[in-house]
Amino acid sequence: MNMNINMNPNSELHQSIVNVPDLVQVPEVWVNQARQFQQAMMRYTCAIREVKTKLEVLNDELSVKNQRNPIEMIKSRVKKPVSIVEKLQRRGFEVSLDSMEKNLDDVAGIRIICSFVDDIYEVADMLVRQDDVTVIMW
Repeated sequence: MNMNINMNPNSELHQSIVNVPDLVQVPEVWVNQARQFQQAMMRYTCAIREVKTKLEVLNDELSVKNQRNPIEMIKSRVKKPVSIVEKLQRRGFEVSLDSMEKNLDDVAGIRIICSFVDDIYEVADMLVRQDDVTVIMW
């Protein structure tokens, strides 16, 4: 029986074979840094989720109060690791977790789109009145 196995280079199995280093040992410090970076990105993602939930609740409250939804759309994102590295390098900063946290203020972000200017201020006021929200820059 002749089995001709032609592995698709895009298959998960092929990628894991290609990406697994056979002879190179990854320094433990790099493994720890990767874990710390992963944890930091998880914190950013969770923070975005928490703020989005607050905004959705505020939108519900305002829709009952005003008989319409003031928030048209909520968009969010967490910057991709490659974009973080590129931005740090472009600005001449060290590429590290500490440098990211000190020098970048746009690793995660939320954009709130309202139909009317008054709605923007009403949503902002309600958000900053939350006891667990601190405005850093206005």
